[in-house]
Amino acid sequence: SSAEPKLSEAKVEFEELAAKQRADALGNMKESMEAALAEQVAAVEATCESVKEKALEQQKLMLEQEGARMLSEALSKKESELELEHNTSLQNALEKQKLDMSAEAEAQMAKALEDQKSELDNNSSAELEKELCNLRDQMQCEMENLLAKSEALYENKLKELGQKQKLLLEETLQFREDELRAEAEAYHSAEVESLKARLESDFQAEKNTALEELKVELNEMFSTNMESKVKELTAEMSTAHETALKGQKDALMLEFNESKEKALAELQAKLESEAKKDKESALEALKKELFDSTISVLNKKIEELEESRTQHAAELDKMNVRLQGALAALQSEKEEVSSLQQQAAEMTKDHVLKVDELTASLDDVRKDRQEFLNKLEVLNAQMSALKEAQTKNKQQQMEQISDASKAMEESRQQVLSLEDDIESLKLEIKNREGRISEVEGQLLEAEYVRRQLHNQIQELRGNVRVFCRVRPLKEQFTEASVAYVDDVSMKLTAPSTNNGSLNPETKDWQFGFDKVFTDKSSQSDVFSEVSQLVQSALDGYKVCLFSYGQTGSGKTHTMLGGQGDSKGIIARSVEKIIEASERLEKKGWKYSMEACFIEIYNETVRDLLQPGTAHSQKYSIQNPKTAGGCPFVANVLREPVDSVEAANSLVRRASAARAVEATQMNDTSSRSHTIFMLYITGIHKDAGQKLEGCLNLVDLAGSERVSRSGASGARLRETCAINKSLSSLGDVFTAIGAKQKHIPFRNSKLTHLLAPCLSGDGKTLMFVNISPEVKDAEETLCSLRFASHVNACELGRGARRNVKALEETTNKPPPTPGSMKKPARRVASRTATRVSKARI
Repeated sequence: SSAEPKLSEAKVEFEELAAKQRADALGNMKESMEAALAEQVAAVEATCESVKEKALEQQKLMLEQEGARMLSEALSKKESELELEHNTSLQNALEKQKLDMSAEAEAQMAKALEDQKSELDNNSSAELEKELCNLRDQMQCEMENLLAKSEALYENKLKELGQKQKLLLEETLQFREDELRAEAEAYHSAEVESLKARLESDFQAEKNTALEELKVELNEMFSTNMESKVKELTAEMSTAHETALKGQKDALMLEFNESKEKALAELQAKLESEAKKDKESALEALKKELFDSTISVLNKKIEELEESRTQHAAELDKMNVRLQGALAALQSEKEEVSSLQQQAAEMTKDHVLKVDELTASLDDVRKDRQEFLNKLEVLNAQMSALKEAQTKNKQQQMEQISDASKAMEESRQQVLSLEDDIESLKLEIKNREGRISEVEGQLLEAEYVRRQLHNQIQELRGNVRVFCRVRPLKEQFTEASVAYVDDVSMKLTAPSTNNGSLNPETKDWQFGFDKVFTDKSSQSDVFSEVSQLVQSALDGYKVCLFSYGQTGSGKTHTMLGGQGDSKGIIARSVEKIIEASERLEKKGWKYSMEACFIEIYNETVRDLLQPGTAHSQKYSIQNPKTAGGCPFVANVLREPVDSVEAANSLVRRASAARAVEATQMNDTSSRSHTIFMLYITGIHKDAGQKLEGCLNLVDLAGSERVSRSGASGARLRETCAINKSLSSLGDVFTAIGAKQKHIPFRNSKLTHLLAPCLSGDGKTLMFVNISPEVKDAEETLCSLRFASHVNACELGRGARRNVKALEETTNKPPPTPGSMKKPARRVASRTATRVSKARI
């Protein structure tokens, strides 16, 4: 008994030391590897970041240079195209306007001359001639002045419009160029194209608008008023002289056309030769040529007309009246011309105002341009500062790259050294894993030895052990019939059974058991003695614990108990098994548990977890399928038990369904035998082992005699069934004690179910619960005699452990019993010697 705790302590210390060493080694190796990897990752990330920044800076610089170059090329190309197109359009417009004006002036002069010729032909008087000359000179001057003014106004407007348009275009292009340079990274070539198209459309629209306005003004000025008045006068004069001057007019028109064509040819030649000269000289030459040609023609015609003046004197008199009307009309036309001049002056004022407005807007644009230029200078200064900073950054980056290269080389050396360290650590881990595997094998062998020793100790104590427990007195200061001698014996004072008198004499009876618990013993004290037997169930043995005694002696309290410290053997057994299984899981074992709760009532099996169902045929006791197997009842509900709470819940449900009735012995007397059956399965994959154990905790019904219970009717039948099953249990122990070949296990359902535990393959412990009351002395004596009878029995061969080999292949072969027999026998022999000495 003293070797077992030492062995357990040594085993626990060894396991803790091995686990601690393995955890420390793994932790140190993990920390060093993580630190090395973190440093290497940080160095590589820093290097990659610096290289990435350098590449981005170079790419950004290249893109900026390429964008600036493309922008400047596009702007210069577009500027040249716009300037060329602008100059071409202005030149074409000027040529066209000059031709139009020349044609209109020639047409008007031709008509006026033709009219004057007609009038001179009809007017031979000097006064008419003088008036006609004055009128011609006046009209010629007015025409020249008007033409000069219109040409000057047209040229000025064209020049101003061209200059303003050019300035506006240049300023707009400069402004857009600055904006595009500032926003070169945000805009692309499509923006530049759209801007150019917009500028071209604006310029074309403004140019067309100005030309149309100028054309309208000139047409209104030269065509509308003068043409209408001249046409009216020509119509009146032509109707009067149509018949008389038809032939002369045709001749004059022919000669005039010839002279005009000649003059136009000469003018065209001169205009073509002098196209590159200034516009003013070209216009003056044109006027002079036209005037000279016209005067020469007129002089010739005047000479011819003077000859025929006498012929038409009479007709001139008639036309004087009409001439006066024409003069009045001319006077009105003069007034209209003056009004037109006033309108032209007003228009000139309007144009001056517009020019002032455009000048003001031009000043604003210049101011904006100056501001943009200032901003550009600031940006250029910033750009230069950025370039200097970039140069410095490049130098720093080169230094950083050099440092990073050195650091990378050092990191590479460190990685190589770390790889060597890792290889050495892997080798060390491999060695330690081999050592751990060896230690685990030793642990398995130690566990096997422990189970062997534990079983041998239990066998040396006896496969059938009997504990006696005395119930406390119900009333204090009452005389007790039971006296406590020592831990293994007690004394009972009871009436003598050999004396047949009415007042029998009392006699002292002394009984010895494996353990005697007094009325002061607690539930914990009781379980500490049976805990080793419960451990055997976890090791793969069949274990049975049953409580025997009369009604009210404390059987149910011993097995079930209450809450807290008063909980019974069932709850404490489950708690111990769960704790031990969790501890063994660290050694590679995996346990699972299932439980059922049945009762035997009137020789009928009932499932207390399924109350109210039919029992007689449905629940039948089955023999184990394999040798050494655990007993079981077919079709009984098995529930998994993975915690103490689950077991307590199962027990509470079963207790509520148990058959309990009131008798003369007790108000809540148990009228059936209840059996809590816990099936335990343990698997160790590495060892290739599978353990199957079972723990049967039995609470027997009261063993009092029929005459003492006072039962009748149904209670009498229950009592007879109880006594029969208890008598069958006594017969089994009698046959075992007499070493009979035939053991009557099938005489009752109780013995049939417990046969694997009572036949020598299992381990059995009996609690005899007795009452210390004097009135219960006789029943106590009967219970103690039955317990002594059981205690005298020997089950023969040792208990059989239910161990199987797993079918699947595992990493480690299971430890062979042959490799462990010798140390187990030596320890067993020493233990047997100590036990024998203790008994002596």
